[in-house]
Amino acid sequence: MIKLVRLRTPAEVGLRAAQIVAETVERRPQAVLALPTGNTPRGMYKELGRLHDQGLDFSGVTTFMLDEYIGVAKDNRYSFTRYLDEHFYTKVNVSPARRHGFDSLCADPEAECRRYDRAIAEAGGFDLAILGIGSNGHVAFNEPGEFFSLASHTQRLADDTIYRNSGRLTREEQGSDSEAGLATEFPTNAMTVGMGAVLNARSLLMLATGEAKSGAIAEMMNGRVTTRLPASLLQIHDDCSVLADPAAAGDSGNASAEKQDSYD
Repeated sequence: MIKLVRLRTPAEVGLRAAQIVAETVERRPQAVLALPTGNTPRGMYKELGRLHDQGLDFSGVTTFMLDEYIGVAKDNRYSFTRYLDEHFYTKVNVSPARRHGFDSLCADPEAECRRYDRAIAEAGGFDLAILGIGSNGHVAFNEPGEFFSLASHTQRLADDTIYRNSGRLTREEQGSDSEAGLATEFPTNAMTVGMGAVLNARSLLMLATGEAKSGAIAEMMNGRVTTRLPASLLQIHDDCSVLADPAAAGDSGNASAEKQDSYD
């Protein structure tokens, strides 16, 4: 069952997520975390940096990025490695030896995905996987389709994902809400952890903000389990929570899954 926790603002989503991560690390100093990127978790990373300054110790923590674009250098503006460096690793004391990511410039992405799964297995799997959700219901870069792989794999991104992600980055750079100037060189292929590693995590925490996510959240909570909506597979996990602001949670008010109706 999925627990939906409604929070009043995107900022509160970030703060509550950071609190849950901090509690996990304090309870298990050797925790293995799967880390998301994008706009939604930025508040979480900022708060974790503040908590680290107050004494939260990440020195024993092992981290894995959820996905990465193929063919982008680490200093590329689209690189998720760069994102995590800027928003998380420079703010906390995770040892470089314990930071795991896909090699975006590898010669053989399929072999890199197999290597990544071995590294996840050797670490004992994820204690906590922190997830986002695409407007089409993708988790990490597991896109909707007739089939998908439970193992880490290469993924051709859906047109909607390319459009939304490239547009978001362009608007952030321009400081505008305009759709103009979408990046034409935006990556179209990625490596991603599979749904197997996600579902094998001991706990799942999804962060969702904004009206664009509301339809996917509603289908995830209320719909049938289907590869056409990868997030729906989270219904079979026994410890999955979704932190959502009102816009993201708006269409799931009648969800049959376990939910928290009042705002926290």
